[in-house]
Amino acid sequence: MHVIPPMLALLALPIALSACAPGNSLQGSMEDLTALNYTEVAVKFQGSQLVIEYQNFIDGGVNNIPFELTYNTSGLRLDGGQTLLLDAGTAAGLPRAEASRTVVGDPRAFSPIDRGTLTLSTPVVLDEAAHGSFFVVFSYQTDGSLGSGRTVYGNFEATVTK
Repeated sequence: MHVIPPMLALLALPIALSACAPGNSLQGSMEDLTALNYTEVAVKFQGSQLVIEYQNFIDGGVNNIPFELTYNTSGLRLDGGQTLLLDAGTAAGLPRAEASRTVVGDPRAFSPIDRGTLTLSTPVVLDEAAHGSFFVVFSYQTDGSLGSGRTVYGNFEATVTK
């Protein structure tokens, strides 16, 4: 398990404050660049990937995904009460976490994650409720991607599906 450095603990303050709030939330400085509106939250466990997906169902049945956090859980137990670093890599040298989005008519992608945390308040078990929070800081980029030092943070609460 990864230990959180003191400076990163300070970055997690917005999450620590919002973790007391029940239910789902999604906000951050990214809201200046793109809407983070959602109607539903899904938590999925697909192979070795934990996916936290904020969905926005709009008229006509379109399902936009304004924010999705995918975490590679390979080699990890997903117990409750643990905080995982988003900037840590796998044994193969790949990033553990990635943020993405799928919005109709807006092909922009997020910048890579620079740092952040994912806190699991409960164990992640298929067909059971999962609760937690996250805090993401995006790396600075000059390639037109969304993010560049901006943040997204939130709480999630949903039944884990495949």
